[in-house]
Amino acid sequence: MNGPNIDVHNFKRRLELAFDGVRSGAFPEKNKTAILDFCSHCSREDLGIKRVEHHACTLKKIAEPCKKEFKNLAKEDVYQLACHAEPCRLQRIDPKKPQPILIL
Repeated sequence: MNGPNIDVHNFKRRLELAFDGVRSGAFPEKNKTAILDFCSHCSREDLGIKRVEHHACTLKKIAEPCKKEFKNLAKEDVYQLACHAEPCRLQRIDPKKPQPILIL
C-alpha cells in the first residue's frame, strides 16, 4: 500500500539549511563549490534527500577547521579532519595500518 509520501522530518528544509550553512561557512570558496557540486552530483545519482543532507553536513564539519583548499591537503590532513568530523569512530583507527573492510 503506497500512500502519499509525507516528509515528517522535513528533510527538504534540512537540506536547504545544510546548503545555506555551506554557503555561509568560514572556509575557502573552492571548498564550498566542491561540497555543493558533490551534493548536486549525489542528487543526480538518485541518492535520497536524507543522505545528501548528511553528506553536506559532514563535509561542512570537515571543511570548517580546514584553512586549505581540499585539493591541497595531504593524507594526514584528511585523516585529522575526518577525526574532527567523526571523533568516536575514527580515533581508534591507525592510518598507517591497513584496515579491514566489511562488505555487506
